[in-house]
Amino acid sequence: MSATHAQVATIQSVESFLLEIETPYTTFSSPQPAVLSLQINSPASLVVSPPVPNGFSDPGGTEYSSFIRYNNAQTPHNTALSINTIGTVDIEVGLQVVRPQAYSVGNYSYDVLLTIAPK
Repeated sequence: MSATHAQVATIQSVESFLLEIETPYTTFSSPQPAVLSLQINSPASLVVSPPVPNGFSDPGGTEYSSFIRYNNAQTPHNTALSINTIGTVDIEVGLQVVRPQAYSVGNYSYDVLLTIAPK
């Protein structure tokens, strides 16, 4: 017996927005979430990871949070969001990082992982 794999979803487009560091320069956030346009082929569960620093380290005590939102339903990171709609859907992904000390001048990048699995 062999396993078969079906493609659950395809990312059609990503509209991202700038992230902001808020005074007193300890909070890095997305005031407007990124919008991902997905082609959903079968009911799916979506999970987003918390943000992870890319190319640098945050100090101990830093708090990471992210969310995914679709059709007035929002779930925090590591929590499944169910989508039963077949076809094109737009989901939103947002993040926030709160550090115990201010960011210094520089470039910062955080990654989140979106996992899409069949229900």
